[in-house]
Amino acid sequence: MTRSSHVFQANVTIFELIQDIIETNLLTKYHEDWTINVASRVKNAPPPHPWQPCFSSKHIIETNLLTKFHNDWTINMASRECTRQMLRSHYARRTKGDHKSSP
Repeated sequence: MTRSSHVFQANVTIFELIQDIIETNLLTKYHEDWTINVASRVKNAPPPHPWQPCFSSKHIIETNLLTKFHNDWTINMASRECTRQMLRSHYARRTKGDHKSSP
């Protein structure tokens, strides 16, 4: 392996780490905004009238959809990270022919 290829590999690794950090920050910000938005809607909802139920079927369906979306999003992110780690070279499984001989 030449010196330049080693430097190139280090640059690629650093670039991947920076991409992971940016992606994590964006996803965290999105999740925080989503949480604040849902909490704000609940807090600012008008009080129910005495003859009106607290939650309509629309609210229940909306809550179920948001919960399903959040669960799917969490599973998707965990799956993507697991796949990314398995595909990185230092996580890759070596075969018998990949062993280096000792000097």
